Amino acid sequence: MRKLYYYLIFSFTFLVLSCNNKESEPNPKTPTSLNKVIAEPVGANCSTGGSKIVTGLDSNYNGILDENEVTSTNYYCNADKQIRLPFPSENGYGTSTTEWYLIPEVSLRLIKFNKANFSNVDSITFTSNLRSNDGSTNCFVELLNLTDNTVISSSALKSNSPIYNLVESKNIFKELPNKEITLGVRMRSEQDGIYVQGHIFHLFLYRK
Repeated sequence: MRKLYYYLIFSFTFLVLSCNNKESEPNPKTPTSLNKVIAEPVGANCSTGGSKIVTGLDSNYNGILDENEVTSTNYYCNADKQIRLPFPSENGYGTSTTEWYLIPEVSLRLIKFNKANFSNVDSITFTSNLRSNDGSTNCFVELLNLTDNTVISSSALKSNSPIYNLVESKNIFKELPNKEITLGVRMRSEQDGIYVQGHIFHLFLYRK
């Protein structure tokens, strides 16, 4: 009888702890970084009109960048010759394999990017700061169209610099589709076992 009593007490305690642990588990979802381009009328922010780009994390997971989720706002006016679009994450990423590694961070995405939202742009380049632990081994980085699961042609970057070196791609304007897409980044090392890194990724848009 005593054994049965202890067994019941143990079972009840285990059940309570299990329930408590289950309730305290963190939300398995990770908020997605979102960007939204809004037409900016002529006014104090842009004397010639232009675009307002707001960025933030979709903390309520509804797929919409709500006003209370906005973390940064940038204005790009029609008179601006150069527009810089940062990938939201400023972390460094690395790999030591020759196989392509798709950087999984949702913060390293440009969500809902559409080149048609930017008037008079005829040149777009992709940039990053790259380095390698071995001066004879290159770090390779490419831009991906995650919507269609394709590589953006001419977006390839490479560097074997032992310190971070800013590298800029060729003009990829014509390689980007005429629709809304999500962009991501993948990277690889030229030689297995040699660690390479990429840090801070941007798109630069140039007007005619």
